[in-house]
Amino acid sequence: MLHIKSLRPLASWLLGGALLLGGQHALADGYGIKIAGVEITEANANALDAALGSSRLTSGSIVYKATEKTLKFSDVTLSAGEENALEFTQAGEYTLAVEGEPGSISSQKMGIVLSEGVKLTIKSRTQGMFSITGSTQGVKLTKAELVI
Repeated sequence: MLHIKSLRPLASWLLGGALLLGGQHALADGYGIKIAGVEITEANANALDAALGSSRLTSGSIVYKATEKTLKFSDVTLSAGEENALEFTQAGEYTLAVEGEPGSISSQKMGIVLSEGVKLTIKSRTQGMFSITGSTQGVKLTKAELVI
């Protein structure tokens, strides 16, 4: 026969575990953007340089401002390898702000992929050219909108 005293610790342990798992799940949820295969999450949005590593992000820095849905590239040269360079998978309006020295993003797959319901506005403050290349396609739109 179980006593109420022995049920309280068990209930606390189960509830604590459920909250912990729920918290981990929430941290794993992304913003619907991938850079070179790396999902942007709340945990890495301010440290994307480290998340991408120097083999992908060869120069510059990338920051995602979730409240503004703005991806900021400063002096960026990004090589995505066999991943899509930029992929927007969650419907919504986003901005890609390109600043600093001329740079580029490249991929052996696609440069930019916009899924259904995505509107991406690219704003550039560079003095030179910013190139987007993909071996398959530079930009792929699926019922999406691109404003440059």
